[in-house]
Amino acid sequence: MLYVKGKVFGAGKPLICVPVIAEDCKEIISQCKKIRKNIADIIEIRADYVEDLSSLDASFMEEVREVSGDALILYTFRSIYESGQDNVSCDSVEKYLELLKHAAEELKPD
Repeated sequence: MLYVKGKVFGAGKPLICVPVIAEDCKEIISQCKKIRKNIADIIEIRADYVEDLSSLDASFMEEVREVSGDALILYTFRSIYESGQDNVSCDSVEKYLELLKHAAEELKPD
């Protein structure tokens, strides 16, 4: 079993994860507000659909947390090889890892 912020993975009730697919921060926030009302356990932000990745900063993540209640925040950037949208050209493994490192260090999803 795995415990993350009061949620239990691998035992008990299955958790519900809802993806957020949007091109900008405003739409992501709007979708997170709607998802919260439907009681998702996890909200997945699909960054590979966002047109301007630089807009995904700490203040954005703070607002996501505020509107998402106690839902966990999962941040993903799926490359084209992972069936993602890949709005940003990931021509190298280094660039891809840089995107993920930025998310982990600056955005600090759950």
